[in-house]
Amino acid sequence: MTATRPSSLHIPLKLAGLITGLALAAALVAVMRVPHEDGRLGADVRLVATAPADITTSATGAFLSGRHLTSGGEAATGKLPLRNDSRGDAVISFRALAPRDKLSQVMTVELSSGGKKIAGGTLAQLRRWSGSLRIPRGSQRTVEASAWIPGSAREGFEGKNADINLQIRSKVTGR
Repeated sequence: MTATRPSSLHIPLKLAGLITGLALAAALVAVMRVPHEDGRLGADVRLVATAPADITTSATGAFLSGRHLTSGGEAATGKLPLRNDSRGDAVISFRALAPRDKLSQVMTVELSSGGKKIAGGTLAQLRRWSGSLRIPRGSQRTVEASAWIPGSAREGFEGKNADINLQIRSKVTGR
């Protein structure tokens, strides 16, 4: 058996293969790396709306979802379109059903429409019906929701999850 010597063509091909492999490995490391964390646990939040029969929404599932909310950090935001299909104007109010824990005393939720605040406070405060949004017959309004952990909160939210059912009640007027 005779040994063959690598031709001058094999060396550039091997070099191109090595460079391609290194570039691919670097791209995979950049894409699949775990994001930098500050070592603090945050809270997760999901808001799901339950509307009465005369109010419809195109939102399916959670309309607000946020992960790793920390004290003084960014708020999770979402939009909930509501349409009045009743026979008159509807006056809408809201309440949040969430577990009674330390997180419900810390996490703050605000609901607004058209830049005007409708309801807001901690989850514990939003257990009572609050807010007032008028939607004329056949019209649609969008409710913007924000949830955050205030900068004054130092503990009680770490590693917690808040699955919140935002109940919607409507009172029809002017039939």
